[in-house]
Amino acid sequence: MSEGAGDPVAHVEWAGRIAHLLIEQWLAADKKQRVAIAAELERSPFAVAALRGASELVVVTDAWRRLFGTMIPVGVRAAIELASNTGSPARVADLAFRRDPEAFERTCHAIAHPAGELTTVACHDITDDVVARRVGAPVTALIWSCNRGTCDWANAAWFNYTGGSLARGWTIFIHPDDVAACQSAQAGTDVDARIRASHGEYRWHRVHRVGQMHLESDTRQLFTAADVHEAHAARKQLANALDRERAARAEAEKANQSKDQFLAVVSHELRAPVATLMMWEKVLRDHADDVELRKRSIDAIRASAAAQARLVADLLDVSRAVSGKLHVERTRISLDDVLGSALQAIAPIARAKQLELVTQIERKLGKVRGDANRLLQVFENLLSNAVKFTPAGGRITVSGKREAQGIVVAVADTGIGIPADLLPKLFQPFSQSDDIVTRAQGGLGLGLAIAREIVALHDGELTAASPGPGKGATFTIRLPPAVKRAVSTPVGVPTTVSPRLDGVKILVVDDDDRLRGALTTLLHRAGAVVEVAESAAEARRLLDRFAPEVLLCDIAMPEEDGYTFVRKLRADPQRRRLPALALTAYASDLDRADSAAAGFDRHIAKPVEFEHLVASIEGVLAERRSPEDA
Repeated sequence: MSEGAGDPVAHVEWAGRIAHLLIEQWLAADKKQRVAIAAELERSPFAVAALRGASELVVVTDAWRRLFGTMIPVGVRAAIELASNTGSPARVADLAFRRDPEAFERTCHAIAHPAGELTTVACHDITDDVVARRVGAPVTALIWSCNRGTCDWANAAWFNYTGGSLARGWTIFIHPDDVAACQSAQAGTDVDARIRASHGEYRWHRVHRVGQMHLESDTRQLFTAADVHEAHAARKQLANALDRERAARAEAEKANQSKDQFLAVVSHELRAPVATLMMWEKVLRDHADDVELRKRSIDAIRASAAAQARLVADLLDVSRAVSGKLHVERTRISLDDVLGSALQAIAPIARAKQLELVTQIERKLGKVRGDANRLLQVFENLLSNAVKFTPAGGRITVSGKREAQGIVVAVADTGIGIPADLLPKLFQPFSQSDDIVTRAQGGLGLGLAIAREIVALHDGELTAASPGPGKGATFTIRLPPAVKRAVSTPVGVPTTVSPRLDGVKILVVDDDDRLRGALTTLLHRAGAVVEVAESAAEARRLLDRFAPEVLLCDIAMPEEDGYTFVRKLRADPQRRRLPALALTAYASDLDRADSAAAGFDRHIAKPVEFEHLVASIEGVLAERRSPEDA
């Protein structure tokens, strides 16, 4: 019986009293009444019998027959004799008996009551309790025994849980993945295994193979299994949590390493052009009268400054992309013009490296809704990468076609290729800074991450493929076609014509003396009339005397910044319409919004191409002079 059912001794004594009363009624009853009393006895969960003397069974229940057959155990006979001699109930504790020499030893608790000429006996099978006590297991545990390979006994908990017989062995109830561990377990060891319940669910149990108990033979094996399902689940959850924590820590450490490596690369890539600038500036200063050296110095200084500007722009772009703040201004544009500009810019570089540049455009690619400058940035990145990673004598093929789903442009090269393990992380920012290919060629490895983000903002897709190292690579862009007719925005092609600002009066406000000097020189050469101020206060004094037509103003200045200066300017009715351009190193979208809120007409991020600056001045002047603004 189960542990929670109470004291088995008390139960047997209670059952004995009931059986005694029923037998006394049976003795005094007629035949019909005796049938009813016998039926009542059969409902008892205990083995009950009434004996005449010590050996004649007069009344016997089915439970008695199942337990003893027609046998009267020696211990029961002794209890009957004691009860008959004393006239009082006699109890036999832990009565051991066997119905079959090969069967497991069973144990009962019995009580005998004198009932006139008869003696009533009630017996309760306490084998489960005794075995559990002997092996040190709770009575709720599943316990079973096998002898010479045949399982011949299991406790009630086993049958209640599994609902099955041991005729085909016990391993059929074990989860297939756990059978081997259970079978190989040594005596005295524990194995966690899943055991199938009667309704089909597997629950985790701690299976223990008991050591030798000297029961009937050395071949007998005794097993116990305690339910540990909830504890196992809790341990598994804890283990999973620890695994996740370790993985997160490893990922964080990897991220820190990647960040440190990336910062080291950034430091290198920013310092390198500065070193070049300083060296060629020294050459220019020491050999100003050497025309050839002066030209080489100027070209090198310009190239180094442009390289540093690109690095800064990439850092800003990838920062915006990571934070989801990279935006594009989408209008209807000609993709043929954008791609043509990129090809025109890369062609001389490819020729200088002795690369064959092949175009395979099936027909006009047509229009898309997009940002011309941003898409040009994407094409230039892919083309410059192809040139960078293709050895001299190689070939770069640019193909384009229209498909039902949109426009497809591919840039394929015969260069160094991409390893298979690098392809999945090729477009991830900061993941390539330690890659030997990237490092050998220089750069931050951010261009592809920015390019994919730009293409995604155009509802397109940028993918990469490569057969492997040394076999080249192909980058494919898919863009949806424009569906609405609108005014096309052409992409500007670099020009060598010097811009002009003849007679335009410009006030430059900046606390950087070197920048003021450079701007003054360039603007004068473009035909402008220039005055400079190093602070907002000085600029305010010049406004009436100089009467500028355009204001170029820095943002970060001591005492009074550019935002405050222009806000006050706009509050003055006489200065409300003065065109004002912010020329600043603050280059984020938030900075642009702040400039517009302060009253600036344009926001131009440093560094800037002088031609772009002039075009912006011309643009804002044209807007101020337009009839709609009059």
